[in-house]
Amino acid sequence: MWDYSGTPSKLDVFTTTNGMREVGITPDGTGTARLNPDLVVCTTAFGSSTTDCGSGVPKFQTPAVIFSLGKTGSAGPSGPDDNENVDGDRVFVARSAGATGSGDYDDIVIWISPNILFNRLVSAGPL
Repeated sequence: MWDYSGTPSKLDVFTTTNGMREVGITPDGTGTARLNPDLVVCTTAFGSSTTDCGSGVPKFQTPAVIFSLGKTGSAGPSGPDDNENVDGDRVFVARSAGATGSGDYDDIVIWISPNILFNRLVSAGPL
């Protein structure tokens, strides 16, 4: 999403053409970085919304997620943790396979650290 001044918002800098170039990676004067990675990886879907993990749930913010539906594919387990990975929002779940209170789970989820992305982009010259 772009605001009316032509600047990308904090939520889409990784998925908008020239988004990182426009926003940059320097702090915004409040002591926090201006970038907020687009995707969130949670340890459970319990309490999650379309934009964040549930309260108190450990999370990782990331610009990229790669996931597999696991050995059973789309015909496999369909607990809340599996369903979170295919519902089309910015929240994903990564945890150990098996049955828990959140149902069966066999998805495979990996992600990249924003720091690794920043390092590669700075090394390559775009930032």
